[in-house]
Amino acid sequence: SKSWGDLTPILKEIQQNLRKNSTLSFDQLECKDILAKRLAQCLNPEFPGGLHELVLEVYGLILSNIMSTKHKLMDNLYLYSYGLFPFFTNASIKLKQKFLKNIISAIYLKLEKDELVLCLPGLLSALIPGLDDNDTETTKMIYQTFNSLINYNNGECQRDFFGVYWTLMLRCGHLRNSGIKFLLDKVKKYSELSELES
Repeated sequence: SKSWGDLTPILKEIQQNLRKNSTLSFDQLECKDILAKRLAQCLNPEFPGGLHELVLEVYGLILSNIMSTKHKLMDNLYLYSYGLFPFFTNASIKLKQKFLKNIISAIYLKLEKDELVLCLPGLLSALIPGLDDNDTETTKMIYQTFNSLINYNNGECQRDFFGVYWTLMLRCGHLRNSGIKFLLDKVKKYSELSELES
């Protein structure tokens, strides 16, 4: 394709084919690496939001398919996560909310514990910068996502969540200012709860 305008009909064709072949096993696709790479390129911040929205719909169909077949889930999931996670930081407010609702809540939060823990470093490093957004609804959705991760299956992932979160705070300076907000909020709520109990 020579311009982003050429990508729309191609993406729509992929979208239609995915809907027709919902039982397709992505592990059998010879070109899955190329497909993942091209979809990631379509999320270039210089492309318009309408194209990004279409790409997210295609991602949603692919990830739903991978989740339903469960065949070599992590071998396929990482390919698409690699392109999806960096997108969040530069997305518009509208697309951030769709991303959180249709991709993170609908797909990633439905993973098994071992699969979810493997995704945590990329997932958290993608979402933490969103805590600096001026849009309170987006921030609220990120908080809900983090709390869902902490409370996943009666707190089964709590230790993993905070382990990854603190590691990111220590190693990634660009995430510290944003990330500390959530931790301070947690400490404040914990302090208030301790005072009530005493």
